[in-house]
Amino acid sequence: MSIYKFRGSGTGGTEDSNASIDIQAVGTITAMHMSMTADLDADLEFCIAEISFLSSNTVGVNDARGSLMIVATANSQAAAGTTVPAVNSGVSNVGIPVNQGERVHLHINATAGVTSVVHGYLYVDDALDQQRTRRR
Repeated sequence: MSIYKFRGSGTGGTEDSNASIDIQAVGTITAMHMSMTADLDADLEFCIAEISFLSSNTVGVNDARGSLMIVATANSQAAAGTTVPAVNSGVSNVGIPVNQGERVHLHINATAGVTSVVHGYLYVDDALDQQRTRRR
């Protein structure tokens, strides 16, 4: 089992490939987790983070074949003030095959000026027992 960690921080706007990792061995993604905080200080501000096989985000796209997971938060308030919501989401018992060297990206898309911090984890069951071992 390998655990891959993403850590990205954003300052608003679209930030494709804010953080990227390379899969180290052939295997299967069995679980994913994402957490996000975003400094939302005005009405209708938002922050969306996505883990994807694609190098640019597909937040507003239907039937995006490379998207693995998205978390989002938004602010709707009548009076001015600052809120810093935290979002945590996870999914387990999935079976998404990955190849050695395959790149996975973390994208952040937010209202201009929104400061955010996003963490993501991929849990990959390595198929090391299926790989050839070099012996001397």
